[in-house]
Amino acid sequence: MREDYAEAIIATIKRLMLTNKDICVTQALFRNKLRERILEAVPSIEYVWVDAPDDLILSRLENRPGHIASKNYAEMVNRTFEIPTVPHVRFENGRDPMKFAEQMEAIFGRKRENPSDLR
Repeated sequence: MREDYAEAIIATIKRLMLTNKDICVTQALFRNKLRERILEAVPSIEYVWVDAPDDLILSRLENRPGHIASKNYAEMVNRTFEIPTVPHVRFENGRDPMKFAEQMEAIFGRKRENPSDLR
């Protein structure tokens, strides 16, 4: 099933690349096998690992009423997360809005006047 999911992501990326110079796809990939499969199919892909402290992730989820991912689900899924082995940039989505803004600029080349706009 996960292989089918990877193939759907690959197909979407390739379709978007036909008409767009730069694209950004957001998707939680917990397993290196999926990351490697997508990289194999789309060698120009650049991975960004968005990381945050576990307590902050759980706190954010608790503050999203009706969100599909419950705190219990997040705890269960995060235990299966594999640290990326493919080339990637690590983005820390923590508690510091200035650091967040600096990372956004470094990764995406855009300067923001108000870092709180990036949350």
